Amino acid sequence: MKKCGLLLLITLFLTYGYQGYKIVHIYMNDEIKVKTSGKLSDIAKNVFPVPLETPDSGIVRNIKRVQQDGDNIFLLSDKRLLHFNLSGKFISQPAIEISNNNEVYIADYTLDTDNHRVIVIDSQRKISKYDYSGNLISRAKINQQWRRISAFTYHNGYLWISAETTEKITDISTNNNYYEVDGCTTGSPDKKSGDNYQVIHRLYQLDCDMNEISNQKLYLADIGRDIKYNSPCIDELLVDDDGVYAYSSPVDMQYIFSDTMHILQYNIIPSFALVNRHQGETGIYPVRKGNRFMMSTNHNIVDNCYTFCFDKTKYIAYMLSEGFNDDFYNTGNITDLQPLDIHNTTYCFLKSEANIPILFIVTLNS
Repeated sequence: MKKCGLLLLITLFLTYGYQGYKIVHIYMNDEIKVKTSGKLSDIAKNVFPVPLETPDSGIVRNIKRVQQDGDNIFLLSDKRLLHFNLSGKFISQPAIEISNNNEVYIADYTLDTDNHRVIVIDSQRKISKYDYSGNLISRAKINQQWRRISAFTYHNGYLWISAETTEKITDISTNNNYYEVDGCTTGSPDKKSGDNYQVIHRLYQLDCDMNEISNQKLYLADIGRDIKYNSPCIDELLVDDDGVYAYSSPVDMQYIFSDTMHILQYNIIPSFALVNRHQGETGIYPVRKGNRFMMSTNHNIVDNCYTFCFDKTKYIAYMLSEGFNDDFYNTGNITDLQPLDIHNTTYCFLKSEANIPILFIVTLNS
């Protein structure tokens, strides 16, 4: 039995190692094409438009955090959580009592697609569960000494939350060069005590009753180079074959291509084989890891938005300063492609026509 297990492990290492070698070999021989312009049809097989109906609570604008479960579409709009169907018809407004409270607001939400529930976290760190009709099922308080909750998702029967924690640095030699990047502080001294503290991210696993099952430190994935800050902002928690990982969009697209090549070379071995290498910690990646495409977007940078996409099948890297051009509906350039699901199989973008917001659902090539 042990021999079979060892043989399987060796086979996995050889298989994934060869794939990593092949990527690097192609890269070194300049066989990877790098494009500075691209059409949406280069990565998408179809696009489906959904004109969004205006609910009684007001026009739909400032849209973010769009998620889909079958015929159900959820999104945040002006601190409201809105529910539509695939025809764009307004269905319900879960957590309406939070939206109408001037002292509390919806911080984020996620979908429990297994049980067709919406899980909402508010500014007071209360977790509320609703059915898709908007009826409250339960509410509980998270009692954790977290500095800030950065992202959360539901996966495999558990709630996963990334949060900033402040930890004292006992070895002053480790306190090197802390920066603040886009409002994310990586470390600072305490003025009263003189102690040095480091702000780090941890990934917490909670059960359905909000009890902590486990937690682990989030580290920056090995990208083959030193960077100037220790703890970037977490944009999303996503899922691949190895489990939950964190995504943080880089503020500079200069290194995304080389970082991605390094990840493909060294992070391609399954996570169980990386336990000893990273002591069980979970990585923060500069790209979203889909089955075929690795993608990163940032439209919040003034005069420097970007879309990066690497096609692992055709070995094409798109480094786009103005995004993909929509050749399906001719809506212009798409500067902000966002995933509709935690597995990065479906994306979306938003456009307006005659003041009607239209959600375009993009199914990527497989």
